[in-house]
Amino acid sequence: MSTIGVCVSQGIFTNGPLSLNGQGEGSLAPAAMPNPLDERAVEAAVNLRDARGGRVVAAAIGPMEEDVLHHYCGLGIDEFIHVDDEEAAPLSPEQAALILARIWQRQQPDLVLCGERRVNGRGTGMTPVALAVYLGWPLLPAAADITWREGDVTVERVIEHGDREVVRARVPAVITVAETHPLTLYPALTKARRARVHRLTLADLGLSVEEVRAAGPRVEEVGRKKARPRPRKLYVPPSTMSAADRLAALLSGGVQRERSGGGNKFFDGPPDKAAEVILNFLKEEGILDDGG
Repeated sequence: MSTIGVCVSQGIFTNGPLSLNGQGEGSLAPAAMPNPLDERAVEAAVNLRDARGGRVVAAAIGPMEEDVLHHYCGLGIDEFIHVDDEEAAPLSPEQAALILARIWQRQQPDLVLCGERRVNGRGTGMTPVALAVYLGWPLLPAAADITWREGDVTVERVIEHGDREVVRARVPAVITVAETHPLTLYPALTKARRARVHRLTLADLGLSVEEVRAAGPRVEEVGRKKARPRPRKLYVPPSTMSAADRLAALLSGGVQRERSGGGNKFFDGPPDKAAEVILNFLKEEGILDDGG
């Protein structure tokens, strides 16, 4: 019987219950929720199972609320394997991949699907990569569509500008499911009740805390930088202008006025006035915000 594995995780989002302090200031408490990208991986696995038969086995590592576990099961999972060992926490991507690899080596799935990353702030997307290395399987990232035939799998990968690249690999393989994959399933209590849940420890997988700790981290996040804002519009002088006029227009920031006897516009004046006119022009064109 064919087996499709899915790696799932729990996210912590700041959209829980609203609490107010004595001054009437409110804050949203953290709430445990399924990772939306992992939900897409579950839906892709369930669709493949429904088309070919077999079973879907999900695996999660670390703390997970019962509501989150039942939510994943309600999407149509057949079996759920949960490994939680507080002594090994927190886990780096390499350490998590080592534990997942041991799970899938025992389950022998034809495919393992993962969400591209965790979406609540600290997802690096490195765990599926490390998992493929541990298993020695090909990795097919950013899959928007998956077609599984006997012996091989074909995916449509999302690349730049919304284009798609069609890639084929022999199974078994690790696939990360793109954010563009549709998410249409809703959890059902009847499905959640049918799923079998297995709670394991590292010892059940033949692993020790020391082995897990020795696996990493080899790569660690040392900081984050905010994206630099990009201008929404750049001024380009008309190609019909002469080279001298084009250069003058660029140097003036594109601020022009009617010149006697011609259609070109230029501003002549003291530097402080010119700077004011240029600033107003940049705001009018949407290149700078009104706030400066």
